[in-house]
Amino acid sequence: MELKNLSNNKQKSNYTVHKIVLVICLTITLSTVVMLKITAALVKERSVSKFITIESRLEPFGKVNMPGTVKSLAAINSIEKSETIAKVYTGSDVYNMACTACHTAGIAGSPKLTDTLNWEPRITQGIDTLRAHAINGYTGLTGYMPPKGGRLDLSDTDINNAIDYMLAQIQQ
Repeated sequence: MELKNLSNNKQKSNYTVHKIVLVICLTITLSTVVMLKITAALVKERSVSKFITIESRLEPFGKVNMPGTVKSLAAINSIEKSETIAKVYTGSDVYNMACTACHTAGIAGSPKLTDTLNWEPRITQGIDTLRAHAINGYTGLTGYMPPKGGRLDLSDTDINNAIDYMLAQIQQ
């Protein structure tokens, strides 16, 4: 009698495991279907084709004007007529933007702003030589000066303002 009860319990437990697996599978399947329907609705709602056609997405974002065309001549004339507005920085501004990177720590053999002994031989060469070396760059026995301190976007006037500022600081 006891053996029969044992076998019935085993069958019941197998049935329970099957039920649990079936419920889990159904839950996963149902969740997947619901998520797919929600995703499809969102894709349809946010569809790119509502806003942009394929042709407009494939066309180039810029146009090339060939020499001799009316458009390119008009563009050239408008550029020539427009005034170029360039900001001229003060010597202090340029020093803080470009020069301080090397001349504060003495990097690449550059004389520190406060080191008058290293500046003296450079100053004795003359202001024109200082300006030419700062604008065009210079490689000397003691170091390297990149053109415009590595800031090629600065104008010659900006560099000259920085040189004047640095000389004024050295002579103080």
